[in-house]
Amino acid sequence: MAKHTSFRVGGPAEALFEPENVEQLKAFVTRAFEKGLSYRVMGGGTNLLIPDKGIRGVVVKVSKGMNRIRAKERMESLVRVTALAGTRLQTLCRYAIRNGFKGLNFALGIPGTVGGAIRMNAGTGQGAMDQVMDAIEILKPDGRTEKVYRKKLNYSYRALSLENDGNTGACAPPVILSGDFCLGYADPKDLKAEAEIISGSRRKREPTRFPSAGCFFKNPGPDTPAGSLIDQAGLKGKRIGDAQISETHANYIINRRRATAEDILKLSRLAQSVVQQKFNIELEPEVKVFGET
Repeated sequence: MAKHTSFRVGGPAEALFEPENVEQLKAFVTRAFEKGLSYRVMGGGTNLLIPDKGIRGVVVKVSKGMNRIRAKERMESLVRVTALAGTRLQTLCRYAIRNGFKGLNFALGIPGTVGGAIRMNAGTGQGAMDQVMDAIEILKPDGRTEKVYRKKLNYSYRALSLENDGNTGACAPPVILSGDFCLGYADPKDLKAEAEIISGSRRKREPTRFPSAGCFFKNPGPDTPAGSLIDQAGLKGKRIGDAQISETHANYIINRRRATAEDILKLSRLAQSVVQQKFNIELEPEVKVFGET
């Protein structure tokens, strides 16, 4: 799975399925549920850590076969844009800028797919997905689809809770098919100028030379950045094997070349332990671990 994640680490999955369209995905999920086949769903793999020994069951990668965007409904002051889950988030951001739809510039530079961003409530200091979501469409394990509207979306910081249907369990999770975004209108030139400022700022403060999964830990509070705590704990630049806490941004763990998943996990646990000892603050990972470590 190393070639399917931004960390570039991880062992094999028993099987990998990349649906070419929604119909293929529905057929697989229904059949897997009937047969009791375990599966996990991923998008661009930009917020995942795969253990070195790999993953049991099937990994369903929702990406290139589900990447359509369209302006679904235009109103006087708002527009509803629908994007399939496999669409790259940056493709959606560029689409919005080009068409003069405002509200998504906060997401510039966040890697991964629309589905992953919705699931993780991806965001920055300028905003998050829950602020622009109008509805999502999900596929349940038994093959039924359901539209879940804004008031029923159970969002929290860097998370969206999706309840399993009945007793399906974690091995048969619901799959996000698409998202409806409620956006405003603005001059494309103004949006582009804002985008250049935001992108330039991100490039200066975030490491891009080596593979990573973005910010590894959630911020404990709005005025307590995890990166600042790790930096103050004296861990910036700390290495275990080929995994390193970035010298540019201490909330990034980077793979300098040949890091293993275990190297990354050991380094993350060290950061948690030292920050806990020094500040009595528990750092919670933002990166999700697929499989048993």
